[in-house]
Amino acid sequence: MKKVVGIFIINLLAVLFLFAKGPQIKFEKKLIDVGKVPINTKVTGEFKFRNVGDEKLVIYMVKPG
Repeated sequence: MKKVVGIFIINLLAVLFLFAKGPQIKFEKKLIDVGKVPINTKVTGEFKFRNVGDEKLVIYMVKPG
């Protein structure tokens, strides 16, 4: 009986995680390949994203990587 209850709880948590509410970010592309770049050359890129969640998405402390 304990195994059945444990399996039920694990499945319930998995379902809750899949349907979690709140902000969720979705990127069009996660990587931009710029190829070989000469030294001291400025390269820019643009990442398009949208909030697919059901609450306001707030982004703090953006840093280049």
